[in-house]
Amino acid sequence: MYEAIIAMFGLSLMTLLFSGIAFYILLIIAAWKIFTKAGIAGWKSLIPLVNIYYLFKISWNGRMGVAYMLLHLLTGILNAYCHANSIMLYLSIATGLVSLIFHIVALNRLSKSFGHGTGWTFGLFFLPNIFTLMLGFGKSKYSGPADN
Repeated sequence: MYEAIIAMFGLSLMTLLFSGIAFYILLIIAAWKIFTKAGIAGWKSLIPLVNIYYLFKISWNGRMGVAYMLLHLLTGILNAYCHANSIMLYLSIATGLVSLIFHIVALNRLSKSFGHGTGWTFGLFFLPNIFTLMLGFGKSKYSGPADN
């Protein structure tokens, strides 16, 4: 009896694992397609940090991508030392909030670059995996960086 329960649990776990891997592969393909829709080689979506730079280049400009990455680095450094004193804690919170605002603006510009509005910005923020699949596999056309 216990063997059957363990076998069912193992089968459920394997199904969940393979489903997660399949979904992750779909996300990789969707990111590749987003880059190719924007005229950038799809393989650049596979390299960490490089993909952030080019995603910002698609929606805004590359310098903003570098600024975004540096802001994250600064936030991480401040988080590591925020226990030392309260000034570091407040600076860490401030840079984290600026980073969040920066991220939302970048998502808004990305959605507008593909001809969508504020609703897509909310979708990319709250349901990023689903909206990445929709952006990659959908009929969205790239129209250049947003000018707002």
